[in-house]
Amino acid sequence: MVSKPNVPADGLKWIASRSHFKVWIKVLNGHKFVGCFKTFEDAYAARKQATIEYLEKRSLTGERRTLQKPVKNSKSGVTGVRWNEKRQRWQALVKVDKKQIHLGFFVEKDAAIAARQAANVKYGFFPSEKTGVS
Repeated sequence: MVSKPNVPADGLKWIASRSHFKVWIKVLNGHKFVGCFKTFEDAYAARKQATIEYLEKRSLTGERRTLQKPVKNSKSGVTGVRWNEKRQRWQALVKVDKKQIHLGFFVEKDAAIAARQAANVKYGFFPSEKTGVS
């Protein structure tokens, strides 16, 4: 049996009993199995390619999450960006599938907004036609 290699990438798992890497990607409703590969390089390349293809397909098919309006008393005016009084910093957050993901604390409001906008792209949030949120 082959010893377990160091696997630094999310979405890759070494299966020792079969001596291969199992590969999957995260999708809106869970995970999508990509395949099994003998080498780390092949597995990592397949995961990267599957992620790119999925993101392209998602944008074409309209599979998307709706971006909500910021709350009325929002200091930033941006969904997912708020002022943290205790730390005296701007905090960026995103909620995906009922799980809150912390994006970081920032001195500049613009940096927090940029982090949230990058998360919108990564997790598939798009403006709602009803709310007009961008």
